[in-house]
Order: sequence, then C-alpha cells, then structure tokens
Amino acid sequence: MNTNNGVTATLGLLALFCSPMAWSASMLDDTKKADTQPHLLGVWQCNAVSSDIESATFEGEVEYKADGTFISEVKTEFEMPSLPIEFLFLVSSTGEWVSDGVKLTESDINYSAKGLNDLSVKFADAMASQLPTSASWTLSWNGTTLVKTSEFGQVQQCIKQTKTLSASL
Repeated sequence: MNTNNGVTATLGLLALFCSPMAWSASMLDDTKKADTQPHLLGVWQCNAVSSDIESATFEGEVEYKADGTFISEVKTEFEMPSLPIEFLFLVSSTGEWVSDGVKLTESDINYSAKGLNDLSVKFADAMASQLPTSASWTLSWNGTTLVKTSEFGQVQQCIKQTKTLSASL
C-alpha cells in the first residue's frame, strides 16, 4: 500500500488548518485598522477541531501588534484513521494583519514548522511549504470569546491572554 498519497493529502489539510488566518479581501486603510486595534491587540489563545477530520486538533497563540504585524505558534495533532500514523507539528508564523472589525486579513505570512515526533520531523519542511501566505476570517463574539471562521469553514475559539507572546519566541 502506497501511503505517500495519503501523507501528501494529509499535509495539505494540515496546511489549511495551521494557517492563523487567510484573507482574500482587499487591505483596509489605516483609519479602519486603528478603530479595530483595541479589540484585537494582544495575545489570543485559540483552539480548533477539524470539522472534516475528527482526529485533527489545533491549539495555539497569536499576538496582534499595534504596528499591524502578528506572530503565532500553533500545535497541530493529526491521526490518520486508516493507518497507525500520527503527525505532531509546532508551526510558527509571522505576517501582517488588518481588520474592519468583521473581517480579519492576514498577509505576507512566513512559516517555520518543527516536527514533534519522528515521523513529523521528516515532513515538517514540506508541511510549512504548503501553508498559504494569506488568510481570511469572519469575526464574531460570544461574550468575551473571539470566534474566527475561515473562508473554508474552520472555526477557532479564542480567549484573550494577559501575556506577550513575542517575549517567549
């Protein structure tokens, strides 16, 4: 049985879910970004479970900075149901962001990936190379929880933290 096709497909799915945000919307002017910044500035702890793949989970932090840049770290765990294979990655990224309060766009995203088990180490570079360089999300609020929904239907629930992520990277 050739597992390379399954691994390639899996890496593509991981790339979709590891992206902190992908946007196709046009960039907003600085005035609109400034209006939204007080709400999004800071570190957010975000979690997601793939709706397409029950065994994929994503947990990480993203810091939105006042200068329009962001950094993030996402731990991704994925098990292939038909094979005894588990992928574990830590994906770090940097890029730029803008928001109008309803849409969030991340662009110029650069990634690095670290495999957290023997199998994942072999695929970390390939996985990072498959990640999108931009992301687009629709934002909503559930009390104090920020809910981000990607253009592909992935939902992340995020809680604001009191620390600075950039100090730990």
